[in-house]
Amino acid sequence: LKKRGLMNMLVQSMENMQKDHTLRRDVAIMTYQMDSTNKVPAKKVQAIIDEAVAISTKFVVEAIPKAMEELGDDELVGCVVSAGDHILTRLNIKAKRHSEEDQQDQQKRTSSSTPTSNRLK
Repeated sequence: LKKRGLMNMLVQSMENMQKDHTLRRDVAIMTYQMDSTNKVPAKKVQAIIDEAVAISTKFVVEAIPKAMEELGDDELVGCVVSAGDHILTRLNIKAKRHSEEDQQDQQKRTSSSTPTSNRLK
């Protein structure tokens, strides 16, 4: 949509929501890292992230009507998976969904379409 100059306000709103989401994610990660008294086991954290990624992926796939496929549900699913991997990596938990090459390919695709998508790295 951005490349075609369509729905400029929607694109701007989505970019602002992405910035807000990134900030909230980073604050949550930092808060978790600073609290050494109530650490959740790594397996539990990974299970929580895996479940969140599965729910978000299902939502993206089911919520985007076929008429709006140009939004790229594959790219959105890739962003969800990359965000989950990013959280696990920042928490020093091995991310298992993507290889490093897959993540780099995804980042290249999304960074060319949305300037704020590079925050998912």
